[in-house]
This record gives sequence, structure tokens and C-alpha cells, in this order.
Amino acid sequence: MTEKIKEVTTKAIVEDVIVKQIFSEYTTGEFNNTQDNIDFEAALDMFDNIRTERDYDWQSNIPIPEFLNAIQGQTADDANAYFARKEFVSVNVQSKEQEDIDSADAAKDMIDKTLARTDLDFFQKYIRLSQTKNIGGRSYVRCWWEQDIKTTRVPVKQLTVLEDHDINGNLKTDPGQESGVLEQTIEQDFNEVIIDRFAFDVIDPRNIVYSSEYQYNIRNKNWIDLRYDTTVHELKRNAKTMGYINIDKLEGVKLSGETDVKTKTIDWDSRGTAKRDNDITPVKNLMVIERWGMDYAIVNERDENGLPTDIDYGYDEKGEQLDNAVLVHLVQNIAVLNGESSEKVLIRHELNPYKDNFGNPYIPLARGLCYIHPTKDRGFGDDVGSRGLQKAINDTFNANNDNTLMGMLKIIKQPEGFDEDEMPLRIEPMAIWPAGTEVIDFPTNTVPALNQMEMLTAKFNETNARDSGVPVLSSAAATTVARAEKQVNVRSQYKRLVFEHTMMGNLYWMIIMMSAQFMLAETAIDILGEETALAFNADLDYHYKPISESIETDSTAGAKIDRLNTALGYVMNSQNTKAPVVANGILKKIFKLMGKEEEEITKELFDENSPLQQPSGGGGAQPGQVSPVGSPVNQGGGAQPTQQAQNIGGVQ
Repeated sequence: MTEKIKEVTTKAIVEDVIVKQIFSEYTTGEFNNTQDNIDFEAALDMFDNIRTERDYDWQSNIPIPEFLNAIQGQTADDANAYFARKEFVSVNVQSKEQEDIDSADAAKDMIDKTLARTDLDFFQKYIRLSQTKNIGGRSYVRCWWEQDIKTTRVPVKQLTVLEDHDINGNLKTDPGQESGVLEQTIEQDFNEVIIDRFAFDVIDPRNIVYSSEYQYNIRNKNWIDLRYDTTVHELKRNAKTMGYINIDKLEGVKLSGETDVKTKTIDWDSRGTAKRDNDITPVKNLMVIERWGMDYAIVNERDENGLPTDIDYGYDEKGEQLDNAVLVHLVQNIAVLNGESSEKVLIRHELNPYKDNFGNPYIPLARGLCYIHPTKDRGFGDDVGSRGLQKAINDTFNANNDNTLMGMLKIIKQPEGFDEDEMPLRIEPMAIWPAGTEVIDFPTNTVPALNQMEMLTAKFNETNARDSGVPVLSSAAATTVARAEKQVNVRSQYKRLVFEHTMMGNLYWMIIMMSAQFMLAETAIDILGEETALAFNADLDYHYKPISESIETDSTAGAKIDRLNTALGYVMNSQNTKAPVVANGILKKIFKLMGKEEEEITKELFDENSPLQQPSGGGGAQPGQVSPVGSPVNQGGGAQPTQQAQNIGGVQ
């Protein structure tokens, strides 16, 4: 039987050239990521409280969860700061025009209501992002837009007024005759919106590789490769939406259940627990490498703005760039078969569909950092300063534990010439031992080890900004304790600022860009309301204020309200005709500090056109006791309650 000859076309050869380039790029990135992945998995071990790194190993093997406690504490702080109120972000614009301010408010509503969607699971994803960046120094998200519109033909009655005929169908002879009406049933297309929404998910740091140049924003990388698992069925189902090609080459190939994604990330477990797939249940047994970035292509068509709309491959059979090929922003996917075939197939090659408000394509990814590193754009996390200390704590504790165990055991020194086979030695009441038998106690002293553990734990907490390093019952001066606690607060605030500016600001930006590009008008009206939807404008350069700055603690908000109340008293006593306008501005700030519910009261404020009335009693209300210049603070730099400040002495 002759073997079927597979036809090789020029197109297939060029596709193979592109596949080899992408896979070579991916394997290079994998190699460059080797040490980063090792470090991340070592940090995951500490988070999972697994003692894999050790310099001492005998009987005891009990890991102390210092790193786990630090990460959970930081995650709790992040969750409390971010989800304490209904709002997620404060959006500002560098303009005093009311139209621009209204647009910023509309952008804020769009972001808040998008993230508040139940189906987005934002809380769980945010916690995962927070933990990942604290553990390994970086976390990633991939964003996309989901849209499903069902078009159906619906019968509609159409009424046409017959100006020249009466109601009986006869020609009109008198202008006063009632015109006839023709009723017809026609079919019209009706679009039913099934899904029209922003979506994103968290990427495991081991499933993304990119070019090695230093970039402050990951969207500016020369190329980025993502790795994920799927099935042939899913590819066929999404072929039209995603622009997949060559799916027929994947059908009929028997695939193994193991992929690099499962081997290196999903199934990775240092405890050696192997995970298996059910052979009957369909599993994601096909790995896809998705490349975002610039590549050469032939541009067949451009739109009115000169942007490419239709392209073709930009290489010849030898992998050489074609003369008329230009660099364009592409998204390219290759399927990596595993099983009876190890072939790699190009399944997507199209223009990047995501564009900003100026038509510039962008990669829909964001990278959040724990700390910024001067030479590594990946940043670094709490694991850098914690691994050595965590290992030292575990080694010290377990060595001390073995030392304690030895102290509880008895060492029996037999007399010379004693044969234990003839008379076994037993440690029990009324046991008979031969003369000359000695019992030796193993010397044990746990105090030095405990002191060392206390020192190591204190350094660990200092490193992770979880403790000031000053014991609670310390005899240190109050100013020393306050200064140390303030340094801890500043460190924690710095971590939040880094994450806000590297991750959350980019996430907010992509919500605005994708909503402006893809969201249907009726969806925008449903989410924002008609008036706010009309004010929505993605062309403005918004500033997304970090939530860590936007959220006021009870003490700082109370101190600001005190100062605003004092200023309000001065304004109302000024008897100036502009006083109601200024008073309304102050009241708006007060209600905003009180929270979202109280902020709704700002709809009912003073009538700014009504004349001022002289207060009865002559003097009017006295301004508050607290100086409008600055609210009193304690020695730790925190806001001081009003009553306490009055007792100390306020401005009269």
C-alpha cells in the first residue's frame, strides 16, 4: 500500500517559517525565565509552608509559617484598603471645564460598575494578583472584550397613509375625505445583545515570556508570548470570532493529556502529588502559544486613516522578508501538538484588534509589581529578603527541636564485657542492671536557639514591613516607637502605590479604551444612564488616583471634617454674598468624606441665590475650636481626635 503523499504548498512553507520563528522566540524566553521560575517556585514553597530549602536536616522537619503569615497579612491589608467602600478608583482630569469633569465622572462610573459585576469575580482575581506579586514580585492580567449579538428576523406591522385614496380605496375627490391606510407585515432584523462586556483574567507568571529589554510598561515590549491549554472543540467553536485558520490540520490527531502548561504550572507540586486527567471527560490537551507584537506583513488594504485592515504573510519560502512587507502589530497563535504528532500549526495570523482612542494598537496585558528594581523590569517581591531568613528560622527551630528531643532520651553506657543478648537492659521499674552500668543525660540548652529565633523573626518582620522592629513592651521612648511605626506604614503605602501605578492604572485604562471601542450604545446607557453615557469620553487624558490615596481612614477623614467645619463657620459668619457658593463647596467635600451614601445628600444644598439673613443674637455662630490651618496630630503623625485636641489647646 502506497503512503499518501502530503501536498506542500508555498503557503504551507511560509506558515512553517512563521511557526519556527514564534516557537524559537518562545523557547528563548523560556530559557531566560529559568532562574525566575525557580525563584518563584521556591517562594511558592514558603507560601505553602513547605520546607524545601534547608542547611540542617535530621529528625525534626517542622516549617514555621513566617512567610505565609507575612503574605496573608499584606493581602488582608490590600483587601481592606481596596474593598472598604463601593468605589474602586478616583478619576481626575487636568481641566476646569465642566464638560471634562463630567466625562471624568462618567469614566469613574464605567470603571466602578465594570469591576462590580458579579460575573467578573473581581475580588478573587484581585486577591490572587496581590498574593502573586507579593510572593514573586510580579503579577499579570490579560484583558479582552466579549460580545455576542444574536440577529433574528421579527415580523413588524407597517402602516402607510394613502394620500390619494380614501378609506374605501377609491380616489379622493374631496380634500376633506379621510385618507386610506395600507397595513403591511414586513420582516426586520432585530439584534439581541447576549453579551457585551469587558473581561480579564490572571496569568500565572510561568506562562508568559517576553523580550528582554527594560520597559516600564509591558505593553511596550517588542514581543510577548502567552502559553495556555485548550481543545480542538473550543478552537472550532471560536474560529469565526478569533479568526482561527488551519483547524482542519488538528482534527483526527490523537493527543496526550500532558502539555507544558500542565507539567510546569498546573500540575506542579513539590510534594510530589501527581494529578491525573479523566480519560473519559474531555480535557484541555492542546497547548497554544499566543504571540503579541510587531512582525512583517504585506498590507493589502488600509482605512481612511491609513491603518491596515487586510494583510498577508510578509516572508518568502526561505524566511526572507518580502520587499514590500512592513512592520505591523499582529497577534499570532500556534498550536503545539503532543501525542502521536509533535507538529506545530499556525492557527491565527491577524492584525491586533485592540486600538486606543487614537487608533494605535496596544497589547491587552498589564503587569503589576511589588517593588521596582533598578535593572530588572520584572521588579522583585518579598521573597528576596525572606528566603534566607525563613530558612534560618526553620533550621534553627528544627535543630533546637532535635536538641530538645535528645535531652528527653537516656543514653546507657554498658559495663565492659557485658553481653546484652544474655541479659537485655530494660528501662522499667524493678529492672536489674549489672554493676557498672551508667546512665548519661544528653546536655541540652535551648536558650541560645530561642534568642536567635527571636532575632531572626524580628528581622523577618522588618524586612516584610510587618513590624516596626521595636518590641511592644519596649522601654523605648514614645517618639521612637511612633517613628518606627510610621516607617512601617510608609513601606506598606509604597507597595500599594507601586501596584496601583503598574497594574491597576493600566487595568482602568484598558477598561476605558475597550468600552469606547467595542461597547454598544444601548449597553452604555444600561450601565451609565443616558445622561452619563453621553458624557463618556475616552479621548481625555485621565489620571487614575491610587485607591490607597483616595480612601480616607476614620481618623484622617474625621480630622478633615473638623477643619472643614471650622472653615464653614468662618464662611457663614462672613456675611459675604458669595458665602452660599463657598459653603456648598465645603459641604460637598464634607459629605464626600462621610461616604458614598452621605454624598447623595449633595443634591440638596443651600440656595445660592437667596439673600443672607443676619443671625439673631448679634454675634452669629462661633467658628469651630480647631484651627483651619492644620488639624492637631500626635507624636506618631496620626490625626488627633477633636475633643483631645481641645483639651490640649486649640485655636480660640
